[in-house]
Amino acid sequence: GNLRIGGASDTSNNWITIDAQNGTDTTGGGICFYETGTDTIGAPQYGAKIVYNEDDDEFAMGTMHNGVFQRQIWMARSWDNVRLADAVYIEGTTPTLAFSDTSTTVADTDVLGILYWTNADDGSTTARIQAIATENHASAANGGTKIEFKTTPNTTSTEATALTIGQDQSLTVAGDATVSGGNLTVTSGTSGDARI
Repeated sequence: GNLRIGGASDTSNNWITIDAQNGTDTTGGGICFYETGTDTIGAPQYGAKIVYNEDDDEFAMGTMHNGVFQRQIWMARSWDNVRLADAVYIEGTTPTLAFSDTSTTVADTDVLGILYWTNADDGSTTARIQAIATENHASAANGGTKIEFKTTPNTTSTEATALTIGQDQSLTVAGDATVSGGNLTVTSGTSGDARI
């Protein structure tokens, strides 16, 4: 059947509270969607569920496949971010992944957004791509930005800038530039020479 909390005049303060103390993905407080197969409380064979796991202090959403919880979206209680499963698929006519800096006082050298990689071995960031302001963005006419690619050299734990695409479309490579299986074409512009 259906469950409704509150009526037409009860537009606020309608709550469902689930006690999730000492709970895991199976025994914690949650909501299950039973599809087919066997239905065990907290772990239907097939379907989906939303669960709070106090043992690990995280809130998770995912599907149930043959009795196994596929944790696809989860959030640690003390973190202000969302973690996703192994692969993320963006579907649409124009798939987009957007980063939006909400600061209204962006100044020269401020980082606007970061895409980074970490590993569980040491918990450190091993590589990143980041956008950095190259002028004050407060004016609608100003939006100078460069992109930096950072890597971590072997036997170190400190990132170094390997490649920079400047706000003037210039390309700076910190190490060697190697072209394999193709051609390197250098075209001189009207304002400078092509030099090798």
